Formats: sequence, structure tokens, C-alpha cells
Amino acid sequence: MIECDIKLVFEVEGPYLSRSSSTGGYGVDAVALRDAAGCPLLPGSHVRGRIREALQELWKHAPPPAQAAQWFGPEVARDEVEADQGLRRLAWLWSDFTTADCAQTSVYDGLLTRIKIDERTGSVQRGSLLVVECGVPAGRRVRFSGTVTLAADDEAGLRE
Repeated sequence: MIECDIKLVFEVEGPYLSRSSSTGGYGVDAVALRDAAGCPLLPGSHVRGRIREALQELWKHAPPPAQAAQWFGPEVARDEVEADQGLRRLAWLWSDFTTADCAQTSVYDGLLTRIKIDERTGSVQRGSLLVVECGVPAGRRVRFSGTVTLAADDEAGLRE
């Protein structure tokens, strides 16, 4: 087995939400995903999915390479859940993407409030007030880096 690590660096402009399963402060409904140092984190699976979506737009005009499912995994319908999908092997392994830029001046820096208005009453629909913590506040740019590990049985497979 041959492996090749490729480092990817890109910039994200806030706000975005990569949600954590941890609980937030009082009144915060959705907490931003962070690493152990408290810096914003992007799961590799999210980055992989976004890159796949961008490539699918390009592939509308030309057929995708035969290896696309191997690189990114087979397409899965988001609204369908199969009982036994089993493990999906990928030739490309995506690390989580991290940043050293985690200078948040206040816990309220990245908070956004979302509401849904009830058309009948013109007020906030019951249960539809949401306070979201964003990893990167609106308008701020942060550089993320991570690795994609390519794996193949031999050098020829790595070039494919």
C-alpha cells in the first residue's frame, strides 16, 4: 500500500455553522464545533462533501471520472436511510480541518439569532427562535488546513 499526503489550505468567510453536539451557554441552541484548544473545526467529511458538490456542478458538462465514487465515496440520498449501508471504503481519507486563528474577543462574537415569522400573526412562530454560535463571526476570514491522504496498491493506482 502506498500513501501520499496532500495538505490543503483554504480560507472561509464567516458566518458558517459546523455544529457541535456539546451544550452551549445559557440560551445558545446550536454550538459551533471546536477543537480541544477552542478553535473552530471543520470536519473532513463536510469539506469532502462541499468539494464533491462543486465538482458535480462541473461534471454536468462532462462525465465524471470513473474513480469519483472511490475518491469521495458513493453518492447517498440524504432523504433515504438504508438499514445496512455497511462501511464505505475511500481511496482518499480526509482529516479534519483546523485553524490556529481562534481569537474570539467575547462569547457573543459569533452569536446569530434566527427566527421564523408566523404569517397569520406576524410574530415569531412558537418554538422558532434559534440562537446559533458561529465558529467564525460574520465578515471575518479564517484559514483552515488539513490533509487528504491518497492510498493505492501501487504507483500507477496513485496516479489514477
